[in-house]
Amino acid sequence: MAVTYRIDTADRVVYLTTVGESSFAEWRDVMLCALSDPQYRRGMGFLSDRRGQTDVPDPEFARAAAQFLMQHDDEMAGGRWAAVSNQAAVYGMQRMFSILSEATGVTTAAFMDFEEARRWLLGRAD
Repeated sequence: MAVTYRIDTADRVVYLTTVGESSFAEWRDVMLCALSDPQYRRGMGFLSDRRGQTDVPDPEFARAAAQFLMQHDDEMAGGRWAAVSNQAAVYGMQRMFSILSEATGVTTAAFMDFEEARRWLLGRAD
């Protein structure tokens, strides 16, 4: 499985990790598992770590992912979503996802540095 998750209840963060190639269907299935996990609480932050991803999500992936956030507003509203990749093309798609997600109840941002993304997600200053 290319997409996995773990929940840090102390920091209120869901860590999504993508390694290798992934499809929207796999991402969606993992997201549904995370949202139905007994440890998940509404408003938790998400840190999507795509530094190990080998393919580049296409624009349809970004649109579908933003639509997923909108469809799951009841579970996700009030949270933050930090997306991180050190690959320029993947980062570009994450920026597109952030722009498309502006109409959702989730505040999103794209980063190229994992620790910067984590600090932003947790609301900590540099």
